[in-house]
Amino acid sequence: KKLCPDGIFLSSRFERYQEISKKIRKIFLSYTPKVEPISLDEAFLDVTETVDSFDSAITRAGKIKKEIQKKTGLTCSAGIAPNKFLAKLASDMQKPNGFTVIRKNEIGKTLKGLPVSKIWGVGKVTEQKLNNMGIQTIDELKQIPRNRLKNVFGKQGEKLYELARGIDKSPVEPHRQVKSISQEITFGEDLKKSEKIESFIVRLSEEVGSALRKKNFRAKTIKIKVRFSDFTTITRQISLGIPTNSTEIIRNLAIKLFEERVTRDQAVRLIGVGASNITDAGEGQLYLFS
Repeated sequence: KKLCPDGIFLSSRFERYQEISKKIRKIFLSYTPKVEPISLDEAFLDVTETVDSFDSAITRAGKIKKEIQKKTGLTCSAGIAPNKFLAKLASDMQKPNGFTVIRKNEIGKTLKGLPVSKIWGVGKVTEQKLNNMGIQTIDELKQIPRNRLKNVFGKQGEKLYELARGIDKSPVEPHRQVKSISQEITFGEDLKKSEKIESFIVRLSEEVGSALRKKNFRAKTIKIKVRFSDFTTITRQISLGIPTNSTEIIRNLAIKLFEERVTRDQAVRLIGVGASNITDAGEGQLYLFS
């Protein structure tokens, strides 16, 4: 705002995004029942049982793209491939409005020379570990024996070994279980005052509690995320004996975590509140006084 005093700043319209996301989801479901949403604007579709060939799947993807544009006015990028990892990789290759196909006999050629960061699930920490081992590309990763990767990365090492070869056996899960719900906010200016930061924790806690109740969920673990002015990020969490979706409990625990477990010698750039270890509300112990 300081650099652009005449700028026009628009707030986000989350409800509108959700509305459009539902429209697009409806289009997906008209082509296949196997739809696994991974965010508001991204999903995996498995059309194996509704087409007779890989070429038919390509045709279907084209139809889906056209229908989304016709009904929402939006373009989208599609990736068509034999598995989820390759489809995700393909969908990112020609954005915006991309249409990328990876056939079975093209897997090796497609992965050749790509950085390891292109592997789904390889974040900055894993990438750095791989770099420290002298591994920069997927080709180099393929040279590492399975056992060595398992020794260094545990279960993830097995996955890395397979993904480097374009192998991904994970199915498209239409009813993927929600593992966590969280909300966060990045401040326009870094904050130092605890009271001000805690007022945002209150707001975020209300949003998390409301989201849990809407989905009829309860959570056993409450956590906060704090990013400082130097971009250092920490998380702190606490687990409950009885799962909850009470805004009051979430708020009190989040503030307690911030007050007792966060050293505030730096200004805060981002604050987040989350809930995990989620169960259906009916599975937990009920409160005597609702």
